[in-house]
Amino acid sequence: MMRRIPIVTIALFLGLSVAMLFAAPNALRIGFPALATVTAAVLFPRSRTRYIQLCFWLWFLSPLVRRLVDYRTEFVATSPLLLAPFLAASVSGVVLVTHLRTLSRRENTGALPFAGALAGIAFGTIYGLIRYAPIDVARGLINWIAPVLFGFFLYQECLRNPARYAEFRTTILRTLLWGTLLMSLYGIAQFFLLLPWDEAWMLGLKDYAFGQPRPLELRVFSTMNAPATFASYLMAGLLAAFTVLTQTAATGSRTLAALAAPVGLLALALTTSRSLWVGLVCGVLYLAFTLPPRARVRVVATVLATLLLAGLATQAPGIHEVVVTRLKSFASGGSDISANARIDGHIDALAKLPAEPLGEGMGSTDVDHATDGSDDRLGPHDSTLLEFLFALGGPGTLVYALAVGLGLLHVFFPRRPSPIALEPQVYAMRAILFAFFAQCLLTSIMIGVPGFLVWTCLAMALVVNDLEPIATFNRDAIRAASV
Repeated sequence: MMRRIPIVTIALFLGLSVAMLFAAPNALRIGFPALATVTAAVLFPRSRTRYIQLCFWLWFLSPLVRRLVDYRTEFVATSPLLLAPFLAASVSGVVLVTHLRTLSRRENTGALPFAGALAGIAFGTIYGLIRYAPIDVARGLINWIAPVLFGFFLYQECLRNPARYAEFRTTILRTLLWGTLLMSLYGIAQFFLLLPWDEAWMLGLKDYAFGQPRPLELRVFSTMNAPATFASYLMAGLLAAFTVLTQTAATGSRTLAALAAPVGLLALALTTSRSLWVGLVCGVLYLAFTLPPRARVRVVATVLATLLLAGLATQAPGIHEVVVTRLKSFASGGSDISANARIDGHIDALAKLPAEPLGEGMGSTDVDHATDGSDDRLGPHDSTLLEFLFALGGPGTLVYALAVGLGLLHVFFPRRPSPIALEPQVYAMRAILFAFFAQCLLTSIMIGVPGFLVWTCLAMALVVNDLEPIATFNRDAIRAASV
């Protein structure tokens, strides 16, 4: 009976959500995040893997649910429904409360990024409360802290119970592959058909950065709330797919990856998110130069085959023009409005730094630096560096960035690398991290949706080098549970 509780709980959550969508859609704006939080709280102590899956799918689908609710009622610029994935991920914060000592143990080098991140966030929050309304600070705080809490849960759970490592890793990668496949199919359909709830949302949003609310003229955002957000998941999913396909053993995950890769690459092209294109290239290069020789050959062959299949699809009318036009923009140099806005925005913000060494506090990016679709200037979430300096200030940024930087050194240059670090799935986590940090000046990667992926992969990559016994007592089990 206990084993059925997670499935029954998820079924109730889905059933009640669908019923409210048709019977009381207005109530779903509050009801959906409430139901998601309760579902997460029920799943967390009973099935960690179901909880992880729930969190991922809430990130994937909550923006779509929001659009369906708006379509059945009226467009609202700010919807509390989007809190669902943040609240569900924050349920894992109970692990931080019960394992605070882990952050101070010297032998757990991997815990340092979490301690530094929490300290930096605490500074930004305290300073933000001096300048902004508590609701604005809270909105910024949950953006920053939810991904860190979820990452710490993964790290601590695997550290405490090494047998969970393979289970979590497999769950995360398979969920990424399924998400890439299904969201890409929706995104391609969106490009050609533009379903009415997506069209209504674009008209209400009036964000011209998304293109025009007409088929063949929009930047694909699929079930997410922005093209770049969708592209960040596709980038991670594609790198996971490429890595899974390097394995020689025939598994269901290899079949799933083979389906997801070309479809995901086509959908990524339709987002026209150049920064994420750059990130994907960097991630592929990391795999090509770091994988063992045989796997290296297989990943290069996989990428070329995927490019061929996706390239053939881009020859279709409508797709070809969009992709070619965007590719040509890489050669536009000084005439590129987006690139110039990023350069000017960084110059202006850094010039203000001496006058505001403490930053502006948590919540400042959305209160004082918000942009709309008609703005050509740098937006509040277009740069990790500016996001840090505005929200956390100089002291918070220094502590947060230094701790994460040391964590990345621990991931990419471990002192005593575990044999498990040679597993292909570990390379996938590292490649995703490399891809995100390679374009950190082009977009914000440490908060919200991208932050969830970054901290998830960072936690799983960190724990590998903190679990030396895992290489001996459970290596066979890990391989058996691998994707």
